[in-house]
Parts: sequence; structure tokens; C-alpha cells
Amino acid sequence: MQEDILLSSGFIPVDDERIGLGYETCPLHYKSLIKNAVSFAYALAPKDIEPVEYQRQISHVREHSRTSRCDWALFILDEQRFPVPAMLSALVPALVAKVDTLIVASVAPCSPALFFGLDVLGVDQIFETHSPDELASCLIAHRPGVILNFSDQPLGAHRHAHSFAPQHYPCTAQVALSTELLAAYHDLFASAHTTPDQPVYLAYIDSLLTHQPRYSLSAPLLGCWIWDNISPDTFRFVHTNFSYAPVPGYDA
Repeated sequence: MQEDILLSSGFIPVDDERIGLGYETCPLHYKSLIKNAVSFAYALAPKDIEPVEYQRQISHVREHSRTSRCDWALFILDEQRFPVPAMLSALVPALVAKVDTLIVASVAPCSPALFFGLDVLGVDQIFETHSPDELASCLIAHRPGVILNFSDQPLGAHRHAHSFAPQHYPCTAQVALSTELLAAYHDLFASAHTTPDQPVYLAYIDSLLTHQPRYSLSAPLLGCWIWDNISPDTFRFVHTNFSYAPVPGYDA
């Protein structure tokens, strides 16, 4: 449905031929890195039953919550701000939440590595646009959804829009890795290297560091990314109702 809305509004997605070309031309070491990142992200995703309803009562107050997943999620991506594995890892929780339609809007032409990753994840539509807000506004006008913005493009006052700044989520691939290995993956990590005065969010190491990064992964997990503020609940709407419930023997 969302795909038809965008097409009828004049937004033309990237065709399957270009996506297939990206899949075929993506370098092999990028393919292995991306598959590693996606597998790791799936491993982190919770596997419990999807929440639907929840009810509890404390004294005379009854809480009733109902959860529903969003119909669509829009990811606005910019490879100059985040490495490909980081953006792919953000898509996985939407898949876990069983979002019906996944849409990606890239503010620059997609690299073969990004095309490969998005194809592996089964993204429904991919757009290349310098005006992602127009696309977001078109979707919001028809039905509510969730927007994750990884670019520096401003968005309107959309209710369920989340923006991410790279300075808040720095990553380093420079710790305890060989020069040759860093050179092989330079393009995917160039936009995420930290400077000495920044706190390290994620480090690839096999030994403890003095500055204690928030997360540390062993070097064989190179490319994996952890988002501590994106989960399947990001793509779910929760409606909660509080009501009065008399307590037997207490209320007259």
C-alpha cells in the first residue's frame, strides 16, 4: 500500500536492475562483513513473543496496555555520516517487530555495499533523494509510521521521527587491528572513526582498554554494531488506559 502511495505521488524507487548490479559488484570482503553484521544484529534481537496486550492492577488502579506494530518504517540514510553496518543493524529491529513495509531513502547515490545489505534484509523500496522530508510527509499524510533519520537533512515535525547524530555514537575500528585489515575496511568505517577527545562507543579489541568503551567486541566480529536506543519497541505503538478498579473488602 505504501509503495503505491509513493508511486502515485511521483516518487520513483531504484529499480531491481540497479539493486542487482550492486549485489553483484559489491566486493567480497564487504559482503562477508555485511553478512556478519546482519547475523550479529539478529542474534541481539529479542526472540520472545510479540507483545499484544498487558494488564496489571496495583491497589485500585488498573493499567491496560495494547501494543500494535507500525505499518511502515522509513530509514533516511547517509553513508557519509554512518558506516553501512551501523545503518543495516538499525533495520534489523524493524524486521523483528514485523513491520509490514520497509522503505529506505538515501540522500546520496547508494554504494554497491549498501545495495547488497538492503537486498539481503529484504527492504521493500529504495529511493535516492535530496528531499527525504517530502517523501516522509507523503507517507505520514496517509497513515502513521516510524521514521529513523541518519542523515543531516532536516525533517518536519513528524510525530514518530527519530534523528541520530554520529557524534553521539562514535565507533572505532583502529584498536588492536592490523594496518592491512583496517585498509580493507576503510571505506565502511571512515565516517565513524573517533578522535582522541571523544568517548569510544564501540571498539574492536581482544584485550581490555584503559578508557573503557561502552561496548567492546572481539576483532573477528569486525563490522558488527550495537544500537542501545533502537529496539523492536521503537516500531510499535503502545496505547495505555488507566481505570478505577474497586478492591473487595477495602472499598465501600
